[in-house]
Amino acid sequence: MLRFLNQCSQGRGAWLLMAFTALALELTALWFQHVMLLKPCVLCIYERCALFGVLGAALIGAIAPKTPLRYVAMVIWLYSAFRGVQLT
Repeated sequence: MLRFLNQCSQGRGAWLLMAFTALALELTALWFQHVMLLKPCVLCIYERCALFGVLGAALIGAIAPKTPLRYVAMVIWLYSAFRGVQLT
């Protein structure tokens, strides 16, 4: 299992999938806010901030998946995901 996760983190596919998912969630939230004119609650804003951290980490990981920079991306991703879960 860990070997599989290590192999996934060394390719761009998993990082780009995570970036696409975070971007889709952000765009959906912006759609609800600006097109449907729904005001977000404070918790929604905090969750968006956590998602921006995940998006940034995914882009860092996608840029250099085979270098030690991917470990920095993993730390940013875990921290952002932890803070997002901690808020709920």
